[in-house]
Amino acid sequence: MPNIHFIGFSKEKYEAIKIKVDVILKKIGLDKDAVTTFHPWALVESCDGRRIEMPYIHIFSSTVKHILDIKKAFIENELFLDIESSDGSFIDAATMREK
Repeated sequence: MPNIHFIGFSKEKYEAIKIKVDVILKKIGLDKDAVTTFHPWALVESCDGRRIEMPYIHIFSSTVKHILDIKKAFIENELFLDIESSDGSFIDAATMREK
C-alpha cells in the first residue's frame, strides 16, 4: 500500500495537489490501495541562511514497482514535485520536467 506523505506544504497547496494526485492514482489503478498523509506542521527550509521553504513528498511503499509507477505517472501528468522515496531515491521537480 503506497503512502504519499506531503511534507512542508500549506493546506491550500496540499489541497490543490491532492486533487491531482487522486486523479493520477486512479489512472494507474492505485486509488483503492494508496493513501496520503499531510504533515501540516512540518517546516522544511534550506540550511543556507536564506530559509527558503522546500516542501516535498515522500512515497513509502514496500513495492518498488508502485514507487516507480507513481513517479512515472506524475511525470506523464506534469505533476512536478521534489520526491523522496522509501527505495532510497530522490528526484527534484526540475529533473522531472526534463524527463
